[in-house]
Amino acid sequence: MGIIKIALIIILIVGAAYAGFIYGRTVLDKNSVEVNVPIKQDVNLTLDQDINFPLKTSIEVPVNKTIYIRKSLPINTSILIDTIVRVPINISGSIVYVDVPIKKLIPIFTILELNEPISISERIVVPINQNISLPVKKDIFIPIDTILKTRIPLPWSK
Repeated sequence: MGIIKIALIIILIVGAAYAGFIYGRTVLDKNSVEVNVPIKQDVNLTLDQDINFPLKTSIEVPVNKTIYIRKSLPINTSILIDTIVRVPINISGSIVYVDVPIKKLIPIFTILELNEPISISERIVVPINQNISLPVKKDIFIPIDTILKTRIPLPWSK
């Protein structure tokens, strides 16, 4: 080897050593080292618990239904008739009108049989105020692929 090549190699070695020295001093001056930690792992998480929460809301429920009412209704009442009736009377070929007062309490005793369809078509608001318990049994697969950036303190730094 020639002297030039040996001089270049020595210059490179000294330069690399100096660069390492400067880098080392920078690291020592910072008291910690920045490190990137790659994390690549699959995590299985098993959930087996009840989740409790209050539910306070209202919902609209559509109702579209025909119902039949079948019922026997006993009726035991009285009707008061209090009126005046104009009655024509024929007297010797002439018609004369006479007012006849009628006042009477008429009792009514019967059974009314009902068998009637009733159609209902409405939207009814139903309030809900309840505590809900929801059982959760599930295996969850979580793939983790990230790089964690952190600083590690050097043991000789304070």
